[in-house]
Amino acid sequence: MQLAGWHRMSYEYGDGSLISEESKALIRNVYAITEGKYIIFGAGATHLLNAVVHALSSNASSSLEEVVTSFPYYPVKLNITVPYITSKEL
Repeated sequence: MQLAGWHRMSYEYGDGSLISEESKALIRNVYAITEGKYIIFGAGATHLLNAVVHALSSNASSSLEEVVTSFPYYPVKLNITVPYITSKEL
């Protein structure tokens, strides 16, 4: 889903989140199942991958989360996610 620039992150809202309530509502209207799911925002693949790793690992105490990726990937993505990354192609 692509949103207008003023809906994007880089702003902190009153509740401390980086996504506007309007953006959340728009996403929930498009996708039928959002309860218990993460909404990930990013400006490019590296930003999105960082957001995914953060979302998956934020509730974990000391255990690592696994990220599965497939080719093509850029070396910068691999460097960012190690040791979180697992892939058959590696």
